[in-house]
Parts: sequence; structure tokens; C-alpha cells
Amino acid sequence: MTLVPYSGKWDVNRAAHLLRRTLYGPSPDMFQRSVSMGLEKTIDHLLRDVQAPEPPLYFNFNNDPHTVNGESWVNKPYVQGIGVNNARIRSLGSWTIGQTLPDRWSIMAKMVIFWHNHFVVAQINDPRYLYFYINSIEKHALGNFQNLAEAMTIEPAMLRYLNGNQNSRVSPNENYARELLELFTVGKGETADEGDYTTFTEHDVREIAKALTGWRDYGYRNQNDPDIYSYYTSNRHDKSIKILSHRFNHAVINNNEENEYKSVLRILLTSRHTALHLSRSLYRWFVHHDVNDEVEKQVIHPMAEILVKNQYNIRPVLKALLSSESFFDDEIIGCMIKNPLDFTLTAWNAFTTSSVAVSTSTVPSPVVLFEIFKYCNQLQMGIYNHPSVAGWKAYYQGPSYYQNWISTTTLSNRIEFIDYSTGKTNRYLNFPNRNTDFLQVIDQLKNPTDINELIEELCLYFYSQPLSPFQFDNLKGILIPGLPDFEWTVEYNAFKQNPNDKELYRIILQKIINLFNTMMKYPEYQLM
Repeated sequence: MTLVPYSGKWDVNRAAHLLRRTLYGPSPDMFQRSVSMGLEKTIDHLLRDVQAPEPPLYFNFNNDPHTVNGESWVNKPYVQGIGVNNARIRSLGSWTIGQTLPDRWSIMAKMVIFWHNHFVVAQINDPRYLYFYINSIEKHALGNFQNLAEAMTIEPAMLRYLNGNQNSRVSPNENYARELLELFTVGKGETADEGDYTTFTEHDVREIAKALTGWRDYGYRNQNDPDIYSYYTSNRHDKSIKILSHRFNHAVINNNEENEYKSVLRILLTSRHTALHLSRSLYRWFVHHDVNDEVEKQVIHPMAEILVKNQYNIRPVLKALLSSESFFDDEIIGCMIKNPLDFTLTAWNAFTTSSVAVSTSTVPSPVVLFEIFKYCNQLQMGIYNHPSVAGWKAYYQGPSYYQNWISTTTLSNRIEFIDYSTGKTNRYLNFPNRNTDFLQVIDQLKNPTDINELIEELCLYFYSQPLSPFQFDNLKGILIPGLPDFEWTVEYNAFKQNPNDKELYRIILQKIINLFNTMMKYPEYQLM
């Protein structure tokens, strides 16, 4: 388990592992394309610059007095009542999921959600604030961490969420200063003494809170003015000299008015703990939750060195991690439970096995995208709706970590989503009929007439790890219950020779649907 570049075999299994960890719901066709591209070119492609998305648009809504259906609302005044805010939330949710679709072939979407889980914002009841917040993250997601941290510190949504807009020289509010230290930069280490957490102290919280005074936000739920921004008020700023603790070598923060928050961040980034904390977070997001002593020494510390060496630019450390022996270790492949966004989008894209779409549309409609947004919330991954400032439990709360995604309720909801995805039911869901041609999916496989090759290829696409012989035989039994293998060849060829035979079509289709449904309900399908 080291950060040494991987030099082993590059095949569909390894390519699928890389794409599952860096894209949401990559299609099987993308696995094959990655094999052809090779590891280095695939990673370079994932890390390339991508065009910024257009802002979200209204869909199926015409009651906003400031704009019409099909246009954007992000630069319009807030509207009270008549369902406008709900329509904007639907638009934002749909747009957000749309940005995570894998068609851009970019790690950007994973990084935007990573930073959303790092610089958490929640309980903001103005969708415009949330749009500008997530758009700000996208601007810096693959860039420089200091620039991102600076942007988040005075982001209007963050100022409201962590009470930075209430922080003044008369009444300092420590909320943001505490989270800036404990969660966003150096992290909270073991308690060394009363009020001393190894990486920072309570004294540092108080001093940094004073250094961040003076910032306000403008535009929240403003019904007259569309502008949203943060601004600095000098007479609310504490102009005293702040001196940090021994954890920061007693660094001095002189009064620097509206730029003092930048002085704070420069000091925090000089601490080696910031680079280590970020490296652990990236490792848990992309690789494994277990940061043991070996991983700390062989992977985390080298990652931190790369971050520091590159002035906290994110791309170099991502490239090193995703190209490493550690990332492609056999024990890492399939060790992670899919988070709800990975799960729902994988299920959506499960039936695209070539560059030719096999459903009515490869890109979901805005309605479907919003339903996925809502479903993620049901599965305990509420976007813009974190349970706490610490983020989703799967990425910080041991010893369970990723297992936090699975409970009696969420597992039942996942099974329900699988039944919808395979056409078994539409109950409880508001998704329109997807109209997947499951037989066209099978027809695009390399050798669908051979039952063993058919299931082996689907297993390669559906699972990160091989099934047991018992599981494999169980899947064969769905197609040819108790019969020899050649019976599938006979039956499938008979259908292909008589495609207009409605009874043959019905029998083959139902078997294929049952096969997909069973495969997606195996525990292995929940892993990546």
C-alpha cells in the first residue's frame, strides 16, 4: 500500500474500478474505452478542465413573475409564496444531479460533492444562495485549496450557515472559526491538554474568530433586489493584534481589514496538519475508510508532501493517488459501499452497454433528475441537507464509516429503486416510464447465445468482485431453471429467428428482467 505508480495489468476490471470511484454511474461502454485509452490517458482525461455548466432553468413552471419556464431564476429576486421557492428548489436539485452525470468524463462532479461534504452548507432556504455556493465550489474544485477556502470563508451561504454574518468585534461568534480549524483545515487531533487538541487550541478559536469579524451577507430572501454578495464592514471588525498558540508557533495576525481572513488561511496552511487532514479526507472519499498506521506512513504523508510542494493545488495529489499501487490494490477494489448518488446513477446507467443508448434517453429528463435528488435524501445523502456540519457520517464516523449508508430503511429503499430500474414496479416513485429495451441490452453483449459468457460479461459490468460458483449457478437458473446450458442457446436463437413471435418475446424478456433484477439485488451490487 504505497503511493508508487501502479504498473500492473490494465484491464476492464481495473478500468471499471477507476471510473466507478471517479464518476457517478459510468456505463460499461466507458470501461471499454478506458481500457483502450490506458491508465495514464484516462486519468489525464478525468482531471482535464471542463466547461462550467449553464445555470439551472425552470421546468414545468410558469408562475414566477420575474421569469418564465425554460429560463434561469438565479439572478432574479426572491419570491414569497405561489410555489416559486419550491419550483426553484426542484430546478436546483435537478440541475445538481444533472452535473453529476458521467457524460462529461470528468472527476469534477465527484470533487464538487466531495467539497460540498467538506465545506458543508445546509438549512439555507434561498436556492439562489445554494446555487452561488455550489458554483463557487465548482470554480475551485480542481484548483487551489487556499483559493477555495478563501472563497468559502466569505461565501454568503457559509456566512449564514455558520453565523459568520453575526461575528463582530462587540460580540465575536466562534462557530466558523471552530469549524475552519476542526473540519476544514488542520482537523481535530487527540486531546493533549485542557482546550488543546494537538492541532489547535481553544485560544486559537477565539483569536481566529476575532480575525474573521466584520463580514456580512446581502440578498437573502430579498424580494426587491436580485443581487447576492458578501461585504465587509470595517467598524464591525476587531482591529487588535491576534496571537495564536504554540500550535501555530505563536503566529501574529495584524489588523488587515477585509484581507485579514486571507492572513488567517495562510497561517493555517503552514501547519502540516492541514495537508495531512485533507489527504486523509481524499483517501476516505476515493480509496478506503481505514487510515491505519501503514496507510498513514506510506500514503497519507506522501500525499501531504505533494500538496505542500504544489502550493495546495489539488490536481497533482489526485493524479498521484489515482495512479498509485494503493488505489489499485486488490483489497481496495470493491471495498466501498456505494453512496446513494453512486447507487442511483449506477442503477440508471446499468443498461447502457455500448455507445448506443438502449433506453428512450441516455440523459434523464429534469423530472427524473429531481426524483433522483429526492431519492438520495431518502437514502440519507441529502444534498444541501447534511445532517451536521461534519458532513455525511460514512466519511468520518468510525468504526462503521461506509456501513452507515445501509440500514433497514435505506436497504428497503434501495431495493425499491432496483425494482423501478428493472421495470418490476413503479409503485411509490414518480419517475416516468423509462422504456428500456432489455433485449437490446443483451443483444449488444459479445456472445449472448452462450449463457456462461452472457452472465460473465454482465458480472464484469455489475460487480467489482467475482461471484461465488453458487451465485453464478443461481443466475443461470433464472434463464434455464434445471436445464442444461445449451437450452439457453436454443431458446435465444429461436427468439432471434422469430422476433415477431409475441410469446417468445414475452418469455425471453421476463427472464432477462428477472436476471437483471436478481443481479442488482445481490449484496455485491452495493459495492464498488
